[in-house]
Amino acid sequence: MLTGYKILVEMRHPDRLNTWPVLTGCNGMLGFSGEHLILVLRHTGLPSSRAYETISRSMIREITKETPISDSNKESVRRAVRHALLLSPSDIVLILKSRGPLPAEPSDAPFHVTPESVASELFDALLYHEFVLGLVPMKIFLSHKGIDKAMVREYKQTLMQLGFAPWLDEDAMPAGTVLERGILKGFEESCAAVFFVTPNFVDENYLATEVEYAIQQKRKKGERFAIITLVFSEGNRKGAVPALLHNYVYKEPAGHLDGLRAILSGLPVQTGEVRWKL
Repeated sequence: MLTGYKILVEMRHPDRLNTWPVLTGCNGMLGFSGEHLILVLRHTGLPSSRAYETISRSMIREITKETPISDSNKESVRRAVRHALLLSPSDIVLILKSRGPLPAEPSDAPFHVTPESVASELFDALLYHEFVLGLVPMKIFLSHKGIDKAMVREYKQTLMQLGFAPWLDEDAMPAGTVLERGILKGFEESCAAVFFVTPNFVDENYLATEVEYAIQQKRKKGERFAIITLVFSEGNRKGAVPALLHNYVYKEPAGHLDGLRAILSGLPVQTGEVRWKL
């Protein structure tokens, strides 16, 4: 497993191979849940141990609530494992599907997992570590009309405090940047686009282009890119959602706090673990 992970890291970050979490040393924990194997790799920075500790069946039952693991709940199980074992951001949790009957105990051999689940989980682990190490920008494109910029700046400041890097045209594009090229680059570097649809959100030019760019990124990145539309009202006037965004869920927040919740729940990434400020 570590050999496969090392190959992935080496392909994308060959200069960081000697400092990459888990690869520089780890301890393992192993547990079974239904037809899935849960493998935890704890980063230690010391030579890896070949003997894996066992995650008790009682803990597995508590984590999964005795619900079979599936694609729909796998991420919530992963988070529960991290919480139950007090894992650090450097540690990873792999949830692998068995290719045959699992032994009674993790210490018993042999057992086999599907190549597809191994490839998928190792790639997800790589993306997770890239986020942890700050190698992948957690940028969020904030699309709006200039007249609403004061409101959008407030969202930007709050998202920055939560660890994100909101993309706002006034400070993301240096003087001399070709506007359309700068906007496209902003979308390519982002994990989400938030459209602030107020009654002022009417433009035949760049706003239409931004909607098209967002849809392009959604098709390209799939679940790793989100389109979030917030519709605001001013008196009896309500923002009109562009036709191209009708296929995506939009929210009508009661206020800005509600709007912030809608953004956070719609993002394909989550805020970091609670920890003391340094």
